[in-house]
Amino acid sequence: VENRGAAFGMLADQRWVFILLSVAAIVAIVIYLVWSTPKSALLRLSLALIAGGGIGNMIDRIGRGFVVDFINATFVDFYVFNVADSCVCVGCALLIIWMIWDSVREKRLASSGADKADSSADSGETGTPAGDSADTVGAGSPIGDDAEDTDVSGTSGGNDSNANGGTASPEANEE
Repeated sequence: VENRGAAFGMLADQRWVFILLSVAAIVAIVIYLVWSTPKSALLRLSLALIAGGGIGNMIDRIGRGFVVDFINATFVDFYVFNVADSCVCVGCALLIIWMIWDSVREKRLASSGADKADSSADSGETGTPAGDSADTVGAGSPIGDDAEDTDVSGTSGGNDSNANGGTASPEANEE
């Protein structure tokens, strides 16, 4: 099926608009991935899927003048789509999941730091940075470690190795 528009055939015959927007988005994603090198595997995967799907559709648009949609899910009443469309959709869904997960993680880190500051003030202690806690969210997360923006302890959320070759722990940071 020839698709001369965007998703579901919207904005048909606007080929150059889609090419320019795709190029801008792909360049922005690649620059972010190369310069920022996010630690979260989920973030890297989601952005790679979005960029890959954009590149796939852009190749069709430049070479054919339209995108070829060929997957027809007959078991549900749905639009015809292609692999690149699937990559963009799955990448966007994973990006949303990562954004929610990261927001929750940051709130937990912030509240963990605030709780420590409150308890330190009550007991007269000086307190420790939020990243020194063994119970911080993100350390060893199956989604990936993305503590580069919030970590103040000098570790990367518990995935750094100490001099003995083990996993860095709060006790190892005190040495």
